[in-house]
Amino acid sequence: MVNDVHDWEGVSAAIIIPVRNGAEFLSACLHSVLKQDYKLNRITVSIYDDGSTEPEVQTVINDFKPLMEAVGIEYLANGHPPAVAPRGVGGARNEAIQACQSTHLIFMDADDVMMTDRVSRQIKTLVETGPNTILGGNFDRIPEDATPRYKDYHKRLGSSHLELFNHSFRDAPVAMPTIACSRDVWLNVNGFEEGVGVPEDLHFIYSHLRKGGQLAKTCGEPVIRYRYHPHMTSFSLDRRELLEVRARAFEDLVLDAQWKLKTFMIWGAGRDGR
Repeated sequence: MVNDVHDWEGVSAAIIIPVRNGAEFLSACLHSVLKQDYKLNRITVSIYDDGSTEPEVQTVINDFKPLMEAVGIEYLANGHPPAVAPRGVGGARNEAIQACQSTHLIFMDADDVMMTDRVSRQIKTLVETGPNTILGGNFDRIPEDATPRYKDYHKRLGSSHLELFNHSFRDAPVAMPTIACSRDVWLNVNGFEEGVGVPEDLHFIYSHLRKGGQLAKTCGEPVIRYRYHPHMTSFSLDRRELLEVRARAFEDLVLDAQWKLKTFMIWGAGRDGR
């Protein structure tokens, strides 16, 4: 247990990395872990390979084991072979979390690159905000000119729970590769929704909010470089399912919990709003 704000430097942090193919990006991702300015002997890297069909993925994973261990990072690499059906990003995250013992979790995707101060900034903020918080942050893009409106939208969002809550029905108010939280948050929502093509980030955030959880954000400089490319998992998600997940959350968290309305009408809210 963390007793005061000065104890944050001793917090154990697990970097949770789900992997399925994308070997060309994985090396840069893992190198960014080695460059963290947090105490490396308090960091665990937990990777779960969700049945990659590219043999190069295992080569990269294995090559980094001695590099991580040489600087004191605990390195856990698990997974299943391509012959086994994929569990999806949520399933891979659950497996990676179950394999480690760390009290705090730092999420990133295998195609992203962390800033050198990401772990230290987010762990410090989590200790200050308490154990019932999902914490996000700003991000840069790779390439730099990718999705400028999406990046700027997230950059404009503040750090207060109310502002982030109000934006949570438009999109995930904190981008999944920037999220950090205590292990208790993950346990409290019974882990991530599993399956291919499942918007596990939205389910995770909404389940957290349904249980009275808080949202916060590490503002200022970005915590990660979020890669944009044609094979992103985001492109496999069905737009209508995303809208349905958001609508159900709005019903639960606003219409039922706050306004307690049995009937209502939407007028002039635009296509997505309706």
